[in-house]
Amino acid sequence: MKNLFITLITLLAVTFSTNLLAEGPSVGCNWNSWFEYPSNGNQYDQGCDMYVKVKPQKYQDIEYMKLYIDGHYIRKESNYPYEWCKSGSSGDTRLRNMSPGNYRLKVKIKDRCGYEHEEECNFEVKSGYGNGGGNCDWDSWFEYPNNGHKYDNGSDIYCKVRPQKYQDIEYMKLYINGQFIRKESSYPYEWCKSNSSSDHQLRNMQAGHYRVKVKIKDRCGYEHEKECNFEIKGGNTNACIDPSQINQNAACNYIYNPVCGCNNVTYSNSCVAENAGVQNWTSGPCSGGGNTTGNCDWDSWFEYPNNGHKYDFNSDVYVKVKPNKYQDVEYMKLYINGQFIRKESSYPYEWCKSGSSSDHQLRNMQAGHYTVKVKIKDRCGNEHEKECRFEIKGHNNGGGNGNCDWNSWFEYPSNGQKYNRGSNIYCKVKPNKYQDIEYMKLYVNGQYVRKESHYPYEWCKSNSSGDNQLRNMQPGHYTVKVKIKDKCGYEHEKECNFEIKH
Repeated sequence: MKNLFITLITLLAVTFSTNLLAEGPSVGCNWNSWFEYPSNGNQYDQGCDMYVKVKPQKYQDIEYMKLYIDGHYIRKESNYPYEWCKSGSSGDTRLRNMSPGNYRLKVKIKDRCGYEHEEECNFEVKSGYGNGGGNCDWDSWFEYPNNGHKYDNGSDIYCKVRPQKYQDIEYMKLYINGQFIRKESSYPYEWCKSNSSSDHQLRNMQAGHYRVKVKIKDRCGYEHEKECNFEIKGGNTNACIDPSQINQNAACNYIYNPVCGCNNVTYSNSCVAENAGVQNWTSGPCSGGGNTTGNCDWDSWFEYPNNGHKYDFNSDVYVKVKPNKYQDVEYMKLYINGQFIRKESSYPYEWCKSGSSSDHQLRNMQAGHYTVKVKIKDRCGNEHEKECRFEIKGHNNGGGNGNCDWNSWFEYPSNGQKYNRGSNIYCKVKPNKYQDIEYMKLYVNGQYVRKESHYPYEWCKSNSSGDNQLRNMQPGHYTVKVKIKDKCGYEHEKECNFEIKH
């Protein structure tokens, strides 16, 4: 009897151990992680600081990470994001000012179920010095002004620097002829905008040659420079133009009654000519159509819709016309297949926006081929035209989402995943193009959680206390649904299913 009892106890112990081992480290903890930086197999310049970031599939399941380089311990990181050798810190010296050679990074990951895991990444530091760019994609260029462009005396020069990857930019500082203007820390990187009064160094500019330089600080801690040159044309100081009579603040109306100045420039009326310092003019535009390409940079193009694009039946077609220099545009009038829609006098020049109900000619569009034409009146008094063609397809095969790329998916949780009882379920919905998203609303089993209007679209983050419907979850099957409102005014839905185990 005693032997039988011992045998039963032994069998129970073996069975329990077998079941425990069978579940192993995969039970309840999603530890899967990867090196986001650096890229495996990539090459970097001698002397670079090697920024390292390890991204977990589910950071809530991570207790800590320890980083090693070629077997040398660097540091333990217990909080998300898991980063080493950040630009704003001075630690992690083994990753700084690196010498040529081949290196192996290893991260040891301790999950909250008590298990350890490892991931590796290899990279090379090349001999010789390059641009010191580390693994941050800092490359940027001047979108405005155009290099080598000429502007009129007294112009305001709008500047915009466009980065290849704004997430890798810490800030930009702008200079003109060596004079500091302003630091810009947020995208888009713009100076001398029309609706502001700052950046006076770029306003009412006088004749001469100018160089704008931007100093770019990337998130790897490096600085870079880009330059752009332009010219402000000299005023005509002969008997035709009297600079002392130039009054840029004159309150002239914009009634088009053109006159031709003695400088062979057409002005929209005599008041405009007089306050431009013109001493003599004649009625009517200058011969040959006047100053159609003179000192007004009216050139514009359709940013939306895309020429030749096809849209779904019943789509609302958002239209945006982008001018090269909006300061030189008086207004724009839009037409579709010859039918007038609306005049727009203020930048940005948009029609059929999602938050309005006007411009009905562009809403709920029926099948067919369409031409949108914009008539552009510049501030020199001349008119110009641009066209764009698109098609509305004959059947609805896309849900009527217009020209907004709303497509999104659940990055977390993974569809069909199982979690332990009492888990907090972090949710993240990733859009294909977040610029086209107005907001997202999340529901769990039909119960509303919260509206999120800004990217990234996340719920139940570890450092917050809201979204209680996703915290301390009890056993059962759940469906999370996100309702997506795009900037074209349409709503869409995506779903994801998961289970909380008993």
